[in-house]
Amino acid sequence: MKGQENQPQKSIPSLIQQYLPRRSDRNGAAGLGFLVLATFFLSVVVFTFSPTSYAGLASAALGILCMLACIVFFVRYTLFLKREEREANE
Repeated sequence: MKGQENQPQKSIPSLIQQYLPRRSDRNGAAGLGFLVLATFFLSVVVFTFSPTSYAGLASAALGILCMLACIVFFVRYTLFLKREEREANE
């Protein structure tokens, strides 16, 4: 792998900035990520453990927190998208 030795390593924030340049895009991607995590925790993990066990209750609580984060990021996505459309029209 001789070609990869000379290439500088890019940090994760710079890669995110490169592929998702707008703030609305980043918030939308984060919202989708939290939606996937919430669905995973609230369906697979809760029922892998018994929903009435401590692990099931903890994973349900984590799933609810992920769902709240999903809602927050989708609201931010909407607000930044409206702001970017308003700035593009001016």
